[in-house]
Amino acid sequence: MANALLIGCGGGPSTGTITPTPAQQSVELSWVPSLSPVIGYNIYRGTAPGGPYPVKLNSSLQPATHFVDNTVLTGTYYYVATSLDADSVESSYSNEVKAVVP
Repeated sequence: MANALLIGCGGGPSTGTITPTPAQQSVELSWVPSLSPVIGYNIYRGTAPGGPYPVKLNSSLQPATHFVDNTVLTGTYYYVATSLDADSVESSYSNEVKAVVP
């Protein structure tokens, strides 16, 4: 397993883990909750360092501080997360996480 960090959604470091399984690959992301009140999180994925991040992985706001991307194939992916406040104002991107899926 490889570890990664997501920082920026909650003010503290968070971890991501690449979790290969026999039937399917996945990337597991988790982060520290926002210090400010939020209604949820969005998770984005791209294939180039620094963006763009064209794929929004969640169809509705993610209320929890973890997310599993089960749509990956072999390759390298870059993830960022954002938080939304009560007025649905989206934060800037968290730091980028690189995940290499074997």
